[in-house]
Amino acid sequence: ANGHADKAKAALADMQKDLDGVTSQKEPIAIAAQELEANIAARAGDRRKAYDLYRKAADREANMLYTEPPAYPRPVVEGWANVAAALGDHATAEKEYREALGREPGSGRAYFGLATALDAQGKTSDAHDARAKAAKAWANADANLPQVQQLRTSTAAQP
Repeated sequence: ANGHADKAKAALADMQKDLDGVTSQKEPIAIAAQELEANIAARAGDRRKAYDLYRKAADREANMLYTEPPAYPRPVVEGWANVAAALGDHATAEKEYREALGREPGSGRAYFGLATALDAQGKTSDAHDARAKAAKAWANADANLPQVQQLRTSTAAQP
């Protein structure tokens, strides 16, 4: 995301090398490597390859046995949605944020992202609803978080 593709590729190679030495719980690391590979492809302009890799990683993550705490830190589809939004593909971002909400109902991160994707598509009413759900989900969040500050600004501007 910062334009350091060579460093990202080196990190991916390191992850894959480290994965060879892991004897248990390989799947979360393998998923992370596949997600990083997807991110590299997306930032390099190969959206088709990136989205294919994201779908495969998301499906692998969804098929993992549920544990508490989760073995994977957040739904892969949420990361996919973040990248799609950064690339200006707001329809894909909306779809993947909605899938993230299906996997983690009530996720403030996914609701904030969904609101942004909806705004970008001119779906103002739906974006307002998503933002309200994000506010409810993060009612007790740190007031200094950028999303919470943005929420205050956007709701202050409303009549």
